[in-house]
Amino acid sequence: MLAPPASAHAERQEIRYQAELGYPPYKYLQNGYLTGFDIDLTSMIFEKQSYLIHYSTGEWEGTYKRLTRGEIDTTGLMAVTEERKKDTLFSKPVFKSYISVYSRQALQEEIKLSTLKNYKVGVGKKQYSETVLRSQTDVSQYIQYATVPQALEALKKGEIDLLFENQEVVDYLIVEQGLTGNIVRRLSNLYPQDVAYGISKSEPQLVTYINARLDRLQRSGAFEELYQQYFFTHSENYTSMIRGRVISGIVIGLFLLVTVIAALRIYIRHLRRTIHSEQAFFREVIEHSGMIVWAVHADKRVIRFNQYAASMTGLKEKDVLGANLDEIPGLSGGAAALRELLVRAVYQDYVSNVELKLPDHSPEARYFSFRTTLIQGMDTQAEDIFVLVGMDVEECKQNELKLQLSYQELEATYEELAATEEELQEQFNKLAASERRFRLASEGSGAYMWELDWESGMYNLPERWYEVMGYTKEEINSFEGGVLSIIHPDDQEPARQARQEHLAGLTPIYEIEYRMRTKDDRYVWFEVRGKAIVDPKDKVVLFLGSLIDISKRKQAEFQLGNSYQELEATYEQLTATQEELVGQYDMLLENQKICTVWRIWIHSAACPTASFCWTLWRVISTVREGKRRFCSWILIISNISMTPWATSRAIF
Repeated sequence: MLAPPASAHAERQEIRYQAELGYPPYKYLQNGYLTGFDIDLTSMIFEKQSYLIHYSTGEWEGTYKRLTRGEIDTTGLMAVTEERKKDTLFSKPVFKSYISVYSRQALQEEIKLSTLKNYKVGVGKKQYSETVLRSQTDVSQYIQYATVPQALEALKKGEIDLLFENQEVVDYLIVEQGLTGNIVRRLSNLYPQDVAYGISKSEPQLVTYINARLDRLQRSGAFEELYQQYFFTHSENYTSMIRGRVISGIVIGLFLLVTVIAALRIYIRHLRRTIHSEQAFFREVIEHSGMIVWAVHADKRVIRFNQYAASMTGLKEKDVLGANLDEIPGLSGGAAALRELLVRAVYQDYVSNVELKLPDHSPEARYFSFRTTLIQGMDTQAEDIFVLVGMDVEECKQNELKLQLSYQELEATYEELAATEEELQEQFNKLAASERRFRLASEGSGAYMWELDWESGMYNLPERWYEVMGYTKEEINSFEGGVLSIIHPDDQEPARQARQEHLAGLTPIYEIEYRMRTKDDRYVWFEVRGKAIVDPKDKVVLFLGSLIDISKRKQAEFQLGNSYQELEATYEQLTATQEELVGQYDMLLENQKICTVWRIWIHSAACPTASFCWTLWRVISTVREGKRRFCSWILIISNISMTPWATSRAIF
């Protein structure tokens, strides 16, 4: 059994409750007394034998400050927000509250949340609705009112264009003040928010007690009875529930009318009178039913032509209502076909499931299924009504066509599958053989295939690569950066740049050479090639390629580089030696000139003058020829010195 926290004390525990005024139907003054749903629910929660409630009133801003300072125990029901949770405690949610936008009936413009900033908007000061208006919409300037009734009065007088406030409160005030039809709801059921009891942090034990009492009141039905007393009589949900009950009763009555028409004749007449009394209600239903409704009397005079029918046929409601079917001008296409169906119904020729596509020649035309029927008068004085009703069957038609096409495709597919089963098996075998050949070719060439997994960001590599590098797949994936982390530090940036340029579409092929560290701290040179496949939205869907071990080639290149350096050094030494030899050769040449002249002079005494001159001229010519004739010159001088006369004759 639930025991209140103060049950151990002889005296009742005092509860300090302060309510804001002007917030019906939650809390308001009536004939000088504080009343409302919040007040009655609080009285039901705190049992009189255990609690004594001290009621007080005040403006919301001051009331909330007193609650946060612990000067009062509760303010009753309030909207639950994350900001308020920092200052106060809350019971479990009692119900949800909504915000609506209201205007005068004379305002015919379409109202949207995005257009609120174009109007003068009113809101309750420091209320939850003001917080929502400021944070959830783009309205920066609005008018604050101390209470919701004051804001509603300003809307009625035209001081503001729109009222952004609690839906339940404003709906209650509209009914109480007789403003139905003058003040209308333009946007509803916005920003649902939990409503719960706000409790001071100084009284945390009240949270458990209030939650337990709420559960008991809800199970007993007392809470629902109180809620209906204050809200259902004025809420749209209650109206929808009553409307559903009326429609259900009518459907059941019509069903019983067909089956037991003789026994229920008296009840049918009474039911028709009831329907007649609900004529205004059904007019709204017809206008917003999403069906084409066209009704005439026996004299072909139109009595019903809803707005949906007008939008589908291109006719205007004011031109059709009250007119004779035969006198309506400008009928063609689908509209003319509908008139023909109604004329046939007047002559007792009813149709069912007649399909037409409306509106004519429109890319947004839809299929409708039409039927005509007779609604007999409720008594002998009432006229019969001939009704044409069109149901939107566009979706059914599309599904029917899709089903037919699917069936045909299924048959063709089945035949194709049956015919190609053997071919697919053969292709599968070829694919398996091709896969084996590719794997063997890859292993034989020394290439390691890789692929980037875009979801995980890891590279998939063959087991052979892991064996060569000495790692396991788990070890590589555990590194920060995965397989890219073992690239030589000097090669990291060029590899990253080449990869990014290719993924950005700047290079046709991803191609680079870099070193990778094995587990035993050796470096292996790899030639890396790959290509990425990009979809039309510039999203990479596939990135794969190969790794080829080029360590031996790199070693050979290194040795070749060393040999080239040695060759350059040798070439420089040879160049220096050549220059030295040329210098020595020039010196030798000068010495030889002197010796030659000297020898010629010595032998000139023994030879004629003509022979001496001829020999001297040949020697000088030989010296001028340079290095190419150096050896020949030495031979000539030697021969002259050995056999001066015989040799001279032989040469010259």
